[in-house]
Amino acid sequence: METDDLTVKRQLGSAGNMVRVMTVHGAKGLESPIVILPDCADRRAPADTMILMDDGTPLWRTNAGEAPQTLRTARDTAREAQANERLRLLYVALTRAEKWLIVAAAGEVKPEGDSWHALVAAAMTELGAAEVEMEGGTGLRLCDGRWTQPPHVEVETVPVAGAPLPDYLGRDTPDRAGPVATLSPSDLGGAKALPGADGEDEATATRRGTAIHLLLERLPSLDPALWPDAAAHLLADLDAATCDAALAEAMAVLTAPSLRAVFAAGVLAETAVSARLGARRLHGVIDRLIVTPDVVTAIDFKSNAVVPATPELCPEGILRQMAAYAIALAQVYPDRRIETAVLWTRTAQIMSLPHDLVTQAGDRLLHLDAVSLPS
Repeated sequence: METDDLTVKRQLGSAGNMVRVMTVHGAKGLESPIVILPDCADRRAPADTMILMDDGTPLWRTNAGEAPQTLRTARDTAREAQANERLRLLYVALTRAEKWLIVAAAGEVKPEGDSWHALVAAAMTELGAAEVEMEGGTGLRLCDGRWTQPPHVEVETVPVAGAPLPDYLGRDTPDRAGPVATLSPSDLGGAKALPGADGEDEATATRRGTAIHLLLERLPSLDPALWPDAAAHLLADLDAATCDAALAEAMAVLTAPSLRAVFAAGVLAETAVSARLGARRLHGVIDRLIVTPDVVTAIDFKSNAVVPATPELCPEGILRQMAAYAIALAQVYPDRRIETAVLWTRTAQIMSLPHDLVTQAGDRLLHLDAVSLPS
């Protein structure tokens, strides 16, 4: 950590089930329901600095037995300032907790000392804290038995008179006809697979495809030596045979020399896209997006058991999905050529889709009767 260039985030926002490890200085201005002060034992006083100040005059430190009164006074003033700063830091630490403050120590704690643990214990005793047996020994507990949510405060609203709205805001216009229906790639219709999928039922195929997609999303950022353990963790809800098969298929894709560019650094993964698709709006997630100054390539993973031999044999549903992505990306990147491709995980091969083939699928998609797509 000392040699790396680190950026420390103080505000974690919705970090979820995590623990923040911070210095007291770094915690200023923050609060948390539970705060633990783990290191409050006796501390050795820091050594005096070589230069001490006396009313703005720097003094060179000497041995204590040889120091004149002026230097001894300057040393005492500096130590008092250090002690006061530690008390200010203790105040900051104690006031970070919203509900529960835990003060702990590992090491020596003198009952009458000036350690944070001793100071807090003395204050708790004076306030009537009870001794309780805890793991590791006897401790003190001071509580009021309440763990409440923030109080609900009723806010009185007062109507404020404003200028009347313009007439055109009240007129019914085509742009104000209502919300636009949102489509996902699965709503675009058309067959998604070729016949002859080895008798695999739809539910089994979906589970296998979801597992392979998840591995292709997460494993590229990990060391290959960690892939088996990571797969076992990610697919813990699947049986061992399905997990092993999905991992084998994903590893074949990730280690294929011809597919290195798909998983190279800088390639966008799991990219959300939302754009107009005729009178509706498409919202989908592109598995891999390669963006260059001239060309944008959308690549989608497909785990079909039967892989088409040519792009022309690609199932209509897949062509419609890639056409929808192309239409959406053309709105995002109007000055670049849009290309699409399908990565077939079963054979670890990528199939580029001809522009005309995708355009024709897009035309069929946009000319579908309104009742053919969800509204």
